[in-house]
Amino acid sequence: MREAIAEERVIFESEDGTRRPGVIRIEQPYVDDEGEARCPVVIEGLHERVPPVSGASSLQALLLGVAFCASLLRDFVNRGGRIYRAADRDDDENAEKDEEEFDIDQCFGPLAASPKSQRRQQAGNLRRPA
Repeated sequence: MREAIAEERVIFESEDGTRRPGVIRIEQPYVDDEGEARCPVVIEGLHERVPPVSGASSLQALLLGVAFCASLLRDFVNRGGRIYRAADRDDDENAEKDEEEFDIDQCFGPLAASPKSQRRQQAGNLRRPA
């Protein structure tokens, strides 16, 4: 495992209500022996293994890795799943009360915008001031 540059503890809730803890982590990009930049993306609790995302440079690999992560999370939500930020304390029986929904659009910005929200944003950009 490489050094994490961004990480979020979450709870994944499947469409059937099954809940499992998870971690969304973007690791530091690196250049492999063949000169290709790679960025490891980890989504524990949702996907067993995600191959590192490749790019022409470490910046491109990082940005593509973040976008890929966003698309995997968006797909989970579009299939009826929900994602919550994990409560800060694990030992409390009422930890669920402290959970807030993980906002993919807020976290990943336009990289995760659903087609519906993209259309709303485009329509808003087309409106003229009164």
